[in-house]
Amino acid sequence: TPPEEDGRSRLVQEMERVGRLHPRRMEVVTLHLVLGIPLAEVARMLSISERTAFRELAAGRASLASALESRPNPDDDHDDDHGNRRAS
Repeated sequence: TPPEEDGRSRLVQEMERVGRLHPRRMEVVTLHLVLGIPLAEVARMLSISERTAFRELAAGRASLASALESRPNPDDDHDDDHGNRRAS
């Protein structure tokens, strides 16, 4: 699997896990960020203005960023290269 597809899969999984996005916001984020459809086309597909699509995308990105920041970092409680436990 190409690395960018893995990244998109992880993004979709994270979006599903978060699940707090407004349905239209989720559509805009999915269509634009995951499928790579230009924002102007996303707006046409959803029958919304480009400005609304942009706002929904910005809000969706902010929600996802916040959710990712609040997740525990899986690297925080691992051993370093010398077998020593790292503190968070």
